[in-house]
Amino acid sequence: MEAHSARTPVSRHFLLVGASAAALVFVVAAALALHSPRSLDERILTWVDGHRTAGLTSVSQLLAVLGSWVVIAPLTIVVVALLLRSGRRWSALFVALCVIAEALIGPALKSLFGLPRPEADLAVKQFSGHGFPSGHAMAAASLTLALAMVAWPTRWRRLALAGAIVWTLLIGLSRVYLGAHWPSDVAGGWAAGVALALGIGAILAVALQRETPPSAANPQARDAGTVASDAAASVRVILFDWGNTLMVDDGQPGSMAEWPRVVAVPGAAEALAALHGRYRLCVATNADDSGAAEVMAALGRVGLARFVDRVFSSRDVGARKPDPAFYAAVLDALRADAAANREPPLDADHVIMVGDNFDNDVAGATAAGLRAVWFNPKRATRLGEPVLITGAAIAEIRSLAELAAFV
Repeated sequence: MEAHSARTPVSRHFLLVGASAAALVFVVAAALALHSPRSLDERILTWVDGHRTAGLTSVSQLLAVLGSWVVIAPLTIVVVALLLRSGRRWSALFVALCVIAEALIGPALKSLFGLPRPEADLAVKQFSGHGFPSGHAMAAASLTLALAMVAWPTRWRRLALAGAIVWTLLIGLSRVYLGAHWPSDVAGGWAAGVALALGIGAILAVALQRETPPSAANPQARDAGTVASDAAASVRVILFDWGNTLMVDDGQPGSMAEWPRVVAVPGAAEALAALHGRYRLCVATNADDSGAAEVMAALGRVGLARFVDRVFSSRDVGARKPDPAFYAAVLDALRADAAANREPPLDADHVIMVGDNFDNDVAGATAAGLRAVWFNPKRATRLGEPVLITGAAIAEIRSLAELAAFV
């Protein structure tokens, strides 16, 4: 993982359990809406009707527009385009599927249940169409949760999740405030949206699950034995991710050189010591708050700096993994070093990137032509990008001790 985050990949089992729980909530909400009197719904909406103000009504109407397809459709196109541009094709597919599925399933559910909306005397105006589940609430939950899941491997995970929760709540509450839906309609929409996003995520996670290292699972890649022998013959530089690959990243703010506590990942010192002197060892990290000097100082506090030849930080490079510009800048610098030291020309496949973030450290690196090793001590599943590059050395290790055997 990168500095200042705890980017654990979204677990397939979590997705399955979460989708099942949300689906169960939806079933309960639907059963209550179909077979129970709306006494609680009516009491809540009656109270809301007596406390409406011009200002809150204007805000709620604005939220209704922002939560509609007039905004959702172009926003989705922009997000999908940005993900595709960064090489995250499966993340782009995930977001697109969540939005498209909601557009198809939401109206179908409304027609299936055929439940009416609140009466006109409890609403700011008469709304047409069926009420259960709320389309606005369902769309808000599915889209924002999908965006939070896409952001989960990044340093913005907490902000994205908080934003998803707040936005989903605001959209749902605004529908009740306007009298466009009963509270049970909104609850059903929230549950359906969460179940949809987590369910699609689970399906993709299952599809992308790798029980064996990617190099062995990928028929286009060379077998593990060939990869190992080729790597031993040609690898000259090993790039390591910083956070949760060499050092524990527990989300402390500010420059890592000034963190109150710094801890090395178990086995990091031993792995670096075994490789030091045989290969050039560097760090490549998305440390936006720390430049190379600060990263090296943090490494020195846990006894790792003596093994590291150079640090490439996103703050200094001006780009972040998995942006191809980051890896291009690193390769240019490494080639310049090789030329200055009168070494043979350095090619991309002379470099291995080792890290725990599949999208940033494996997909990003291999897209730039580097070899890659996914450090996956927790045996995590991933919702990311499968890399199918003929001849690319891609492997998965559970401990850093395995790295020496690989190279």
